[in-house]
Amino acid sequence: MSLIITNTGGSTKRSVGSGMPFVTYCTSEAPRYTPGTRAMLVACCIEISLLLAFAAHAAMLNKIKDKILREQRLSLEEAIHQFVEEAPVDQTVKEDIFFRYSYWFDI
Repeated sequence: MSLIITNTGGSTKRSVGSGMPFVTYCTSEAPRYTPGTRAMLVACCIEISLLLAFAAHAAMLNKIKDKILREQRLSLEEAIHQFVEEAPVDQTVKEDIFFRYSYWFDI
């Protein structure tokens, strides 16, 4: 399909050429649009699952960093003060025990 559009001259012809297959597909699926509805439902379920997985992972990483601070017997405020004095260079987010991931709920 892209070869047809690429080898068509003029913006109007290209617009019509690229729009016609879309319009034809949509009208052939009317009135229920079952494949599109199913695809959207599956995509939404996958998105929700990925968001929940990310939130769980972020919470786990935050707890690990909190545990490291507890093992060093430092409060977050003391640790930040120490961090400012030492000022490590080029730390990744994973290495920086002061960085906290944010997510929309607590686990």
